[in-house]
Amino acid sequence: LCMYMQTCVCVYVYVYTHIYTCVYTCVCMYVYAYVYTHTHVNISQCVSL
Repeated sequence: LCMYMQTCVCVYVYVYTHIYTCVYTCVCMYVYAYVYTHTHVNISQCVSL
């Protein structure tokens, strides 16, 4: 299932505001978006395509 990170491709984007964005695109057409800030705050969301 999509809940397994092994089936996903991660793309890291470095923003000027020091925010790391990790987007996991899964085979089951779900996207896991993880936003990591310099304050170590995690924001995760799974959005159906």
